[in-house]
Amino acid sequence: SGTDVVVVEGNARVLTVPDVQILDAYNTKYEWQYTYEEYGPLTHVIPERILSWRSTGWAGRDGIQETGRWQFS
Repeated sequence: SGTDVVVVEGNARVLTVPDVQILDAYNTKYEWQYTYEEYGPLTHVIPERILSWRSTGWAGRDGIQETGRWQFS
């Protein structure tokens, strides 16, 4: 709906070689069976900044309810 928004800014890289630890953790957390063959490679993001906001009302027309900003160094 666009009323709960999170923007992550940072450096990203595609994991071209399957990382078994990451896939096991992902599959356990989401009760899923993610495979590179079926879904393609994962993207690893190292965040530098995260911005978020939550708006209210239908399609966010009642304005911003909450905001957040995090900076990583």
